[in-house]
Amino acid sequence: MFLNCPILMDDFEYMNIIFNKSGSKRIFELTGMALPISAWDIKTQDEFYRSLCKLIRNYTTINIWIFKIDHEFNG
Repeated sequence: MFLNCPILMDDFEYMNIIFNKSGSKRIFELTGMALPISAWDIKTQDEFYRSLCKLIRNYTTINIWIFKIDHEFNG
């Protein structure tokens, strides 16, 4: 909407993968845009804890972490 150009949509189930928080991260990564420190495409609770531990270990100067979840409302 910001660019005022239409988005052509393919199969809803396929597009649903792209139009969420993790999907948009993948697209931005492909374009080479600068992205904030983050982890995405986390599917299980175990994977969440492993990713969080890795982020905390690699970025010890960050004191606050924000969690965004795919398919949440008012997030």
